Amino acid sequence: GVRSALKNSADIVVICSSDNEYPEFTPQIAKELKENNHEIKIIIAGNPKEHLEELKKTGVHDFIHIHSDALEVLKKYQNMLGIEV
Repeated sequence: GVRSALKNSADIVVICSSDNEYPEFTPQIAKELKENNHEIKIIIAGNPKEHLEELKKTGVHDFIHIHSDALEVLKKYQNMLGIEV
């Protein structure tokens, strides 16, 4: 996934797993992505409440989950990418 994101010049990468697994592999994914593209935005698809701050320190920018306001999230990411609506 990391190679593909970098090869295709992804602006945003969403990591999907179960909430309790994110701390295990997210730091390595974030490190590899950030080493090759400092501007890439990393999003977690989940709400690992007890690990939010820890994951943010590894380079995670945001979390999307069932309680997210879909319209606000889409607006935020479009703004992040410089897309005007």
